[in-house]
Amino acid sequence: MHNMAERWNTPEGLLFKSERLSMKPLDRDDKAQADFFIELSTSEYFKKYESNIELDTPEMVEEYMLKVTNFPTPLWDLSYCGAWMVYAQDTVIGFVMCEKEPKEWYPTISYGVSEGETGKGYATEATRALLTWVRDNDLAEDFFAVVQPENEASKKVLKKSGFVVELGIHELKLFMDGKPGMAFCTTEVEDVEALNG
Repeated sequence: MHNMAERWNTPEGLLFKSERLSMKPLDRDDKAQADFFIELSTSEYFKKYESNIELDTPEMVEEYMLKVTNFPTPLWDLSYCGAWMVYAQDTVIGFVMCEKEPKEWYPTISYGVSEGETGKGYATEATRALLTWVRDNDLAEDFFAVVQPENEASKKVLKKSGFVVELGIHELKLFMDGKPGMAFCTTEVEDVEALNG
């Protein structure tokens, strides 16, 4: 496995840049990023569909940001993790993440955009860019994602991003804390429950 800390450090701190979007590594010391992440993660809009993590207070968000920007740590046993903030022009509008726990077969992809920026294709563009970068750097070829069964918008993002294998609804303890989640993968999987480790 490559040195992940080095691989996440891209020129000028940019993972991706297009006419519409740019993506920069999450920096908890960047006030604009931190404020956005806290506001989005604790919003009723975000919590309605996000079941993988419980971030009910700014303090919980700050602890989570510490985990995903400093690994491995005693707090979280990750093989690797990368989190990036998504910008439209100079404004933070969302985030994308790629993380892999030792027990998981494939890295897990997650993302989110602010409520006012949905329906514009930003999440799809950012997710595709992240998958391309990870593949181009030989870090992974296939990916896994879980969404709430009723989250149709997120399902569309995944399908447009190459998550062509719909694995059905499962109670996946590593991803949804035992809650039913709709699982997607970029490749065929014989035993979905084995993804739990």
